[in-house]
Amino acid sequence: MALLGTPFHTDKALWGQTGDLLHRLTGDSPGARSLRDDAAKSEKLAWISGQFKGLVEKTPLEVAVFYEAEESTTPEGDGVLIAGLASVKIPGAPNPTRLGTTHQGMAEAASEDDDHFERISRVLVGWAEELAEEEEDDGGRGGNHKTATFKGDNIGGMMLGFNDGEINGIYLGAGAKPQNPQQG
Repeated sequence: MALLGTPFHTDKALWGQTGDLLHRLTGDSPGARSLRDDAAKSEKLAWISGQFKGLVEKTPLEVAVFYEAEESTTPEGDGVLIAGLASVKIPGAPNPTRLGTTHQGMAEAASEDDDHFERISRVLVGWAEELAEEEEDDGGRGGNHKTATFKGDNIGGMMLGFNDGEINGIYLGAGAKPQNPQQG
């Protein structure tokens, strides 16, 4: 699984800070609904991060984490770093890779010669080659594979809170609810 600028927090207050940065980046007016309040009140994102941490620690899921090195510019002209090194580290996952671009720029490339495109491609191509070798070793049966499924309108990848998903039996997404015994 490749994560591009995906914050990882098990603390809902840190999700609130990240929400504030995203709110500023969109240029919403000061009177607009506060993403900080939304994220800080919700335990869902912290719960999902905790579940994902467990998934990384307990399964052979390969994770590559990339983060931005350059600040994004808000409509007011301020520079903000949405997901720097400290916010993307996942316990049990390899060290994140720094990309010389902004948060939005990680998913954009002017050409295949862009440094960040080459870094991401190198990981993805390596995984594809490993899978091809495993399939050959397995007689083409594909015995060592992982399954991810997503439902809803946004099926290009799992976006926390925007669509439902399941990875190797761990349910994440829009319908995920914290399992807190105190909530009954």
